[in-house]
Amino acid sequence: MMAPLVARQQASGTDYAYLYDRTHYPQRFGTQGNCVSRQEWQPFKIEDIDKVDERRRAVNLPPLAKYAKVFDCANPNIALHSAADSRKTVPVPRPDLR
Repeated sequence: MMAPLVARQQASGTDYAYLYDRTHYPQRFGTQGNCVSRQEWQPFKIEDIDKVDERRRAVNLPPLAKYAKVFDCANPNIALHSAADSRKTVPVPRPDLR
């Protein structure tokens, strides 16, 4: 219901991306994930991961690699991702440096 409103700029694309990812698996924008170590956050599975930054740009989100760096996984109050979690994480793609 929200996608047409975003297309007409009557709703926030960023809010849509977070809502979509919270309610779908695999996610589309890479907004949801877990810390997999004290140094690294990874998103849950993303559909067509090669185009994730394109989709993120369309809704005013930063590139996934930049977004992944905002998480403080070193914080001892943050639980690490459990391998038993049915939602598998995926490595953040590295931007093409060509």
